[in-house]
Amino acid sequence: MTTPMHLTHCTLTGVDQKTDLQELTSLTTEYPIAEWGFLYSPQRQGQPGRYPSLSILSKSFAHLPSPVRVALHVCGQGVADLLAGESAVSGLVARVAERGGRVQLNFNQARAPIDLDALRRFVDSNPALQVITQHNGANSHVWPTLQGAGNHAVLFDSSGGRGILTGTWQQALNGIPCGYAGGLGRRNLDEQLEVIAVAAGSTKTWVDMESSLRKEDAAGHDWFCLEHCLECLAIASERIPRHEAVCVDDGWWVPVDQWPLQNIFPLSASWQLVRCFNGIVVRACILSGRTGWWDGKYKAVGGVTEWFKPKRWFRTVDDIEGDVAAVQAYKASFPRFALRG
Repeated sequence: MTTPMHLTHCTLTGVDQKTDLQELTSLTTEYPIAEWGFLYSPQRQGQPGRYPSLSILSKSFAHLPSPVRVALHVCGQGVADLLAGESAVSGLVARVAERGGRVQLNFNQARAPIDLDALRRFVDSNPALQVITQHNGANSHVWPTLQGAGNHAVLFDSSGGRGILTGTWQQALNGIPCGYAGGLGRRNLDEQLEVIAVAAGSTKTWVDMESSLRKEDAAGHDWFCLEHCLECLAIASERIPRHEAVCVDDGWWVPVDQWPLQNIFPLSASWQLVRCFNGIVVRACILSGRTGWWDGKYKAVGGVTEWFKPKRWFRTVDDIEGDVAAVQAYKASFPRFALRG
């Protein structure tokens, strides 16, 4: 069984100067769950590899189409610079905010502490910008400083950016949106998403990959690999329901907990349109003897909040009896093996 999860992003970090932005855009069109992470470090910018120049970062944020989701990962001294209002990094953050992107602040509070009061002021002064901080042993006391900030999220990475897979994923923190990183890649993402789903529960979450997305050239420089990204996006997208259109004039959206009250529906593969937490509408069914909604391949549909009560079977939104004959005729029109997809 696939554990339901509220996966909102698959973050692919390390876009560099060799990345084909047109191909990146095409991948986003095919896989809207993609978020592209750009690394900024004042000491490393412009070096071959994963830290593109300030100019390339600015042009990328300006020219990528608006549906392409981006995140700026500010590293090391760049975090202190940002909190102090330094113009270069502040300009990058402003461009990301303008296009609805996110900002992740990568710092080690135990080794090189930042001003947490300044961090709180930055988060509070940018309410429309989601600000991500890393949560690990060195930063364990950072997130309490930001409690109550609706635009704060945490990234769980016990390896501190070294790309080492953890033995146990941390449970979500009081419903704060959370991401998971460290050792994830195309070879283990499918199995790890199942473990992460259990740890995250109903919390909105994402996964972030970096080291596993790179290929090394003859000179020893590593470069962002869109082929690796494609494999990861295909895996992550299996966790996202496919959208279906529905005409609201044909029925009513009602809370999912009303389903057991409908007398005409036994728990036996009655197909319905359901709406998930993120607004996506999908076709799902109830299987005999089970709870929750399932798709045609016996995979659980996660985050269902409402189901669509059709007028062809009910007289009003409050009608519980329904048209038994119409439902039986509808069910009889499907072969017995229909659920095997």
